[in-house]
Amino acid sequence: MDRDTRAEDTLKEYIAFEFSPDVLEVLDAIRLLEAAWIERGQNRQRLSLFFKGRRRASETRKRIMALARALSARLIDSELVRNGGKLEGDVLKSAFNELTAIYHATNAHRAVRPPVLP
Repeated sequence: MDRDTRAEDTLKEYIAFEFSPDVLEVLDAIRLLEAAWIERGQNRQRLSLFFKGRRRASETRKRIMALARALSARLIDSELVRNGGKLEGDVLKSAFNELTAIYHATNAHRAVRPPVLP
């Protein structure tokens, strides 16, 4: 761990690892949530900031929902539901190949490795 690493870089690395490098926009949603929280906490009496915070929260919700839709197509469970439980399709193949690489399971017995799809 590098003590000189910026918090934003750490968040980007976490988002890319936990979700996908394709959805680094999650960081924008985090910034909007932080801004709304700070404004709400520091300026409870100011009605204009209340509405500004609500607008930010609404925009943040929209962004998060759009990101969730983008992610859901990549999730194994979601894809299995969409496919009616069938182990087929490029999304599942890619996900299982990625898991196999992560687990270092290329030569593992088929009972303990993710499925291999044609």
